[in-house]
This record gives sequence, structure tokens and C-alpha cells, in this order.
Amino acid sequence: MIVSESGGNGCGGHLNATIRVADPRVGICMDSPVPAGWVITGEALTNSCGGHMGGTVTNQLFSGMGVCADSTLPAGWVITAKSAGNGCGGHLGEMITNSLFNGINVCANSTVPAGWWISSMYTTNGCGGYMGEILQH
Repeated sequence: MIVSESGGNGCGGHLNATIRVADPRVGICMDSPVPAGWVITGEALTNSCGGHMGGTVTNQLFSGMGVCADSTLPAGWVITAKSAGNGCGGHLGEMITNSLFNGINVCANSTVPAGWWISSMYTTNGCGGYMGEILQH
């Protein structure tokens, strides 16, 4: 992951980047690819990323945690709510879970996990403009 960027001396006008192995305790620059299985937990302006947003990521997921909406969720995880103003650099925040049960309410922008299906859709204010869905197994 890219953890810092600075002026491009010797890089043909491009930024110099410091790259480290993914670690939940290390901040990253948001122009860095986020490893599969990791989610973005915060984004903010920083002076260490060459004009890009900085952020935090983790692979230590738990049901009910908040992530930034520009995260790609691992298989089997769904979005249960979306809201604004949570430190995600202008993106909505999402509450996620992998504790699925018949009749669970999820946001329609969730990927439906393998073996589950949508039994109905409904209007909700809790999904940041998306419809709600009820999943069955």
C-alpha cells in the first residue's frame, strides 16, 4: 500500500511513493489500491499524500462496524445502513454485517451473498438513497 507521497525528484514529474505491506495500524494514501478483504474505515485530508486524501484500512472486520462507502466489501458481508458525516472524506458511511439470517434487512447496494435471494424491496431513509431489501436463504 502507498503510505506517503512527495515531490517527484528523479521520477519524471511523478510523485515518489513509499510502499509498505498492508497493516491495520498504517495509514494509506487513497490513490493506493486497497487489498482484497480490506475495508476503508476513515478518510481525511493529509499533507503526506501528495495532494491525495489519506485514510485508514483494516482487515479486522466485525458485525456492526462502520466503513466508508467507497470500500469493496468481502464476500458474505452486507450493508445494513448508510449515513453521512462519519469521517469518510465526503463519502457516506456504511454499517456492515456478516451475521445473516432469514428476513435480514439490507441496503440494495449490497452484493447479495451466494445462496441468498431478495424476497422483497422497500423504501427506506436508512440506506442513503438506496432501496432496502429483505434477504432469504
